Amino acid sequence: MARALHEPDSSYEEAELSYPRDLVKKINEDIQKRLKTQGAVRVHVAFFRCPWPCPQVTFERVGRKAIDRWLKYMEKTGWQLVSKVKTRIDKRRMAHDLRGDWYSLPLMDQVEIPVAAAFKKLDMKIERVEVPVRDEEEIWQMQNQ
Repeated sequence: MARALHEPDSSYEEAELSYPRDLVKKINEDIQKRLKTQGAVRVHVAFFRCPWPCPQVTFERVGRKAIDRWLKYMEKTGWQLVSKVKTRIDKRRMAHDLRGDWYSLPLMDQVEIPVAAAFKKLDMKIERVEVPVRDEEEIWQMQNQ
């Protein structure tokens, strides 16, 4: 018997978002450490769909076409490739057809295969964002009202 899926609860969006000071300090330190060690280089991961099982020729053709399209998109958005593209066939997973915002249907004849590469941002700009900070006691009081 089919049963309708309920829409996820959106109550988390109603609460005011704030962070403890020590958490904000830790996040800032981690970001500064990453900027010093890696600069503007970041690893990006993408997925492409492929029929499965399929001949090697089909897999290579579909994969090459998807990777070329991904690399063109990354170039258009200001990222420059600085490593080889790695295809992780061992990490493949069943493909899903997304329906709406909150559920999907499995596609039994396709898989999603991850590809990863390191990119360097050509116009790296660090933006500061105001984060609402509260003490632990204030957060606890807000949650228990």
